[in-house]
Amino acid sequence: MKKESYTLLANSANTYNFVSVGKRGEILKGVYFEEIGINLYNLVLLDYDYESKMWSDESISDNGDIITIMATIVQIIKVFLNQNKESVVFFKGNSVSRQKLYNRIVQNYFEELSEYFAIWGSFENEREIVIKNKYYQAFYINIK
Repeated sequence: MKKESYTLLANSANTYNFVSVGKRGEILKGVYFEEIGINLYNLVLLDYDYESKMWSDESISDNGDIITIMATIVQIIKVFLNQNKESVVFFKGNSVSRQKLYNRIVQNYFEELSEYFAIWGSFENEREIVIKNKYYQAFYINIK
């Protein structure tokens, strides 16, 4: 995405961190690539809870910066896939509302994302190249 993104903080091979800045202040976010198969990685978006000192994929930060967050995630996927060229990144929402959000982002920025990535959508375990205005339950991305 050709939108402003956040600066990446310290990261390891499969984990990347950045700070979301918005109406609720600063929120530490993490993106973790969990290996779920040979060259297949599940993208997990996490928020850090300073009170519990734990990461969560269920929090709703509502910080007003979703486009910047998504642009940052796209940059992270690029970095990860450039380092792991044979890999595929899988992602889906862990709720209906998040899945709808991910569908809107992929659909709205599909042409731009397609310049760099091959993107497949999955619905009821059938995978296909993403079709404009079609709802998907999950997505698969790799470098073109």
